[in-house]
Amino acid sequence: MDDQGRRYQASKKLASVFSKNHPWVYRNALSGAIDAIPPGSLVRMVDGENRFMTHAIYEPHGSVAMRLLFTSEPFDAGQLRRRLAKIIAKKARNTSFGPRSAFRLLNGEGDRFPGLTCDVYSGVAVWQPYLKFWDEFLPALAEEADSATGVERHVVKPPSRREGRPDHYMLKGTEPAEPVVFEEKGLKLHAWPLSGQKSGFFLDLREVRFLLPGYVRGKNVLNCFAGTGAFTLIARSFGAASVLSIESDAKCAERAAALLEENALPFPPSEWVVGNVFDELEKHVGEGRKFDVVVLDPPNMCSKKSSLVPALKGWEKLLRRGKELTAAGGKMIAINCSSFMTKELCEGAAKELRLKAESFGGPPPDHTTRADFPEGDYLKWWVYAL
Repeated sequence: MDDQGRRYQASKKLASVFSKNHPWVYRNALSGAIDAIPPGSLVRMVDGENRFMTHAIYEPHGSVAMRLLFTSEPFDAGQLRRRLAKIIAKKARNTSFGPRSAFRLLNGEGDRFPGLTCDVYSGVAVWQPYLKFWDEFLPALAEEADSATGVERHVVKPPSRREGRPDHYMLKGTEPAEPVVFEEKGLKLHAWPLSGQKSGFFLDLREVRFLLPGYVRGKNVLNCFAGTGAFTLIARSFGAASVLSIESDAKCAERAAALLEENALPFPPSEWVVGNVFDELEKHVGEGRKFDVVVLDPPNMCSKKSSLVPALKGWEKLLRRGKELTAAGGKMIAINCSSFMTKELCEGAAKELRLKAESFGGPPPDHTTRADFPEGDYLKWWVYAL
């Protein structure tokens, strides 16, 4: 790759967008000159007077065509390593890098590495390059991560939108056996970096996992969209009177059972329901059931902007059912992971139902967010007191 990148002269309008520090450039903001640049190229962006502004990645996906790197010349792997080293040093002040810990090492646009994330579980790093551009730089970045955090094995797991992608491959070290066990607040949790969703575990829900123990002792808990059972484990471990878990994916029951067994807890099959969550909630409402704590953790309900209206209707329906199932004096925890469903829109649905949040939060500190990139602030959660 040419270290300087292919030259592209930005319009005055585009140059003004750059000054706002937003990392995305949309296709309709680029002139026809961009068609001469092959997708996947490093681009050297200059202004109308041919002054260097930044490097960018030209790799169109949907409406986003270019991602700004906010770099200075010259561009090379060494510059990326130095940037990663600074990020790691900053995160180390708020994150445990112990041999049995788990953390987000790199958070895409939030850390100024657009289209690239890296999660670490007990010394296993899982890199997810959403852009092919990053492939050639991964060995250098992995080497930097090794020296700073002690990571020994590196899995590359390209996302599903990458054409011709392998499910995963090893960048360094031997393939880890699944599940990879890591520790959090005295519990052993399971990551599935090779066969699980995303990088193998939802690290971004750490703040919810930390607050849940304070609500469950002696309580009847309903865990909706239970996944592989992390919230179920926490509720059982911290003294819940009962825990009913609902999950549509039948494969998750086996993984949840293994998780509870890892923590020396039984897995009563009668307390794990495989089925459509909305249908199950309707059934329990019809039966007049009540729970002291209801957890609602649906998957992304809105993957594209055109689906926003039906997604908001679905969100309001989910909150309504959760409210109907929460006993007086109980708590309902609602989680939303769609960037298109903003905090304001989600809270509008709650307002219609006269729900009042006693607390609100988002991703943990290692999932870096930026005020100039609101699209990256996707995760929202609320605790509603009924």
